[in-house]
Amino acid sequence: MTEFSQEVQQLLAQQASMAAQATTQLGSNPVATAIQWLNTLMMQAINVPEFEGESGMLTDFLERGTCIMSQVTGSGLDVGSTRAVRQMLIGRISVVVRRELGINVTEQWDAVVKRLKEGYGGARKSYQRQVVSLILIGRSKGESPRAYAQSMEAQVRVLCDRILETEEDKVKAQHAIELVKSLIIERIKREMPDRIKKALKPTGTPFRLDEAIDVIREEDEEFLESRKVEEGWTRVPHRYQKREPQRRENRETPRRRKRSIVGRRIVQPEREEEKEDYVCWSCK
Repeated sequence: MTEFSQEVQQLLAQQASMAAQATTQLGSNPVATAIQWLNTLMMQAINVPEFEGESGMLTDFLERGTCIMSQVTGSGLDVGSTRAVRQMLIGRISVVVRRELGINVTEQWDAVVKRLKEGYGGARKSYQRQVVSLILIGRSKGESPRAYAQSMEAQVRVLCDRILETEEDKVKAQHAIELVKSLIIERIKREMPDRIKKALKPTGTPFRLDEAIDVIREEDEEFLESRKVEEGWTRVPHRYQKREPQRRENRETPRRRKRSIVGRRIVQPEREEEKEDYVCWSCK
């Protein structure tokens, strides 16, 4: 018997004592007793630690859930109350895991247990299922190539951190990270238009993920600029916003320009050319 199993047995004894006490206090009122017992089961479900995909936590989660559902079955609660406890318990599974395994909160507990065991019960690392899910993500309609690539890069960054936390062997972790990045690069390439696919063809050393993202960003920006030019847009100097007026005592004293006198003519120093930041577009 594990430490958690002992904890479950103690919890069951405590719950039985609470139920007996509630029955004594409430007398022969079955409705009040059922409400008290339902609240107790709901609190048990809420206190179950959320399962986020860690394979080592699956056994504890399933033991807690099965214990609660066995109490629901033997309590004689109505269908609505039973469903409420079950949905609360399934809600303790993280949204990521539920989406990954296709779990719905309206499913029966036995079906949920089966899917969790198939997905996370084996020797398979939890991050490996996330890799598969990430590879299946395609570019949605209306999403720009740059936005899709940057979104994938952000998710890969989170996944790489997860790999480093999961793998004890750092060499294997780095190898897994490089493999993930190479797979994601190929996935991103398949979602790109032909003009970007040509730019991503390596002439020598294959692109790293960050290099591929930079290429996609530059190609997408050039494409958008060319479309603006075709539509009649032109670049204009950026007009910087004027500063708010300041009081005289708060103004910084400007440095006076040195000037020289040649004969009777005052020679002003040459002013530096004002830099213009061509970042705005104007359409005539």
